[in-house]
Amino acid sequence: MTKENGLINRRKFPRFKNVDDVYVLHSDFGKVLEIGMGGMVFTYVDKDNSKGNFPQRGTIFNRTDDYLVELPFKTISDTVARCSSSGKLNIRKRIIVFEDIKQDQVEKLEQFIVENVTFTKTECLNKKLANAVNIIRFQDTHISSNITAA
Repeated sequence: MTKENGLINRRKFPRFKNVDDVYVLHSDFGKVLEIGMGGMVFTYVDKDNSKGNFPQRGTIFNRTDDYLVELPFKTISDTVARCSSSGKLNIRKRIIVFEDIKQDQVEKLEQFIVENVTFTKTECLNKKLANAVNIIRFQDTHISSNITAA
């Protein structure tokens, strides 16, 4: 849990906002605004004003034809981001979380994020710190298991 702009962020995984030309097919074609290991945010044009019937799977892809298909999605929110003057073509913002992702999909998603997000300096430092903490945790676990085995 972290604090951002005075609000508490309860996400398990961070979301990255500097996404480079990543798109989604999830009942509609959309532009990804934020992505992380836990889910993503994207905007799309709502042509038929459909409500509620969101698919449980989707595809994310980039300009160079890297893609992940059949990712299990759960829609958390779907709201109007901008209304058109005619009211027929509204820009909507959908927030989804990834659910029940298989291990190979997790690895591909992680690689996809690394290749398609421009990380800020702070995010890079946080990643180095997180890696260092994980190494220390691994070493502690490894040392503890060796002590108990002896």
